[in-house]
Amino acid sequence: MDRFTFFDGGHWLIRLAGTEYSHFPEVDRLAAYENTGLTPEEVTALQASSKALKEEAIPLLRAKIEGRLVVLPCKVTDTVYVLEPVFKGERMDSVQIVSAQIDHVTIGGTTGKPVFDLCSENGGWHYSLEPGQFFLKREIAEAALGRQKGVNDNE
Repeated sequence: MDRFTFFDGGHWLIRLAGTEYSHFPEVDRLAAYENTGLTPEEVTALQASSKALKEEAIPLLRAKIEGRLVVLPCKVTDTVYVLEPVFKGERMDSVQIVSAQIDHVTIGGTTGKPVFDLCSENGGWHYSLEPGQFFLKREIAEAALGRQKGVNDNE
């Protein structure tokens, strides 16, 4: 974008059709606009996107202030990992990592917290767990299992 204004070391001046004009207040406004580096079309687009952002963000901010906003750690259909006990008879023998898929999320119950209903990848079992009782990545579940084994080994 070609500039119409220039700074002479003390004031913004304007140059139109090769002629320099002295400083006057409107030149400062034009210089401020030119300093943004945006075209008029970009300014209009920025105003429109700002308006759309406000329309979406204000209800979310209001819900957060009122305690109605819950940010979930994952979405329905995500695969998560659970530490599942393995029993031999009545006695727990070991713990294994199993993958599960988030089936649905409910909020409320006795805690008022989100509860994630999981089903195994093959549909063989079903769990209802709170965040912290499942892991979003297998590596994190493996680390938790390692910590759990370390605690059990020290007992």
